[in-house]
Amino acid sequence: MKYVIVIVRVLLGLVFVVFGSNAFLKFMPVPEMHGQAGAFMTALLSSGYMYVIAVLQSSRLVSTPRRALRSAWLTLLGPVIVNIVLYHVFLDPQGMPVAIVISALALFFSGFIASSSRRFFSRDIVRRCREVIGYQLLKAVADGR
Repeated sequence: MKYVIVIVRVLLGLVFVVFGSNAFLKFMPVPEMHGQAGAFMTALLSSGYMYVIAVLQSSRLVSTPRRALRSAWLTLLGPVIVNIVLYHVFLDPQGMPVAIVISALALFFSGFIASSSRRFFSRDIVRRCREVIGYQLLKAVADGR
């Protein structure tokens, strides 16, 4: 099972790194889109929103070494995966099999890092953040800011 998790993690990471970096490097041709799908993609590209999504997708390379960062990466990409599925449900049904595979891989992977996610949002971290924020607030009040 350990190898399955590694394979799923690598596949999911490769998909997002390749397609995320394609927004900047343009090494794969993008097919011409018509109708509502084309208008939607044009709006995403012209507003710059697609570049933010591409940065999130490409950030997988940075988050690989740390388990807690993997949890954060998957947490940030959850809405992106939902948008991919909804795009293919409503605008481009031909790409639905790829969207289903990506969402299945993400669900499978998130099930196995649930313990990391709990540690990522654990009480100790929340308590430490409260202490740091409280200390900074007390210091600001003492300095008269």
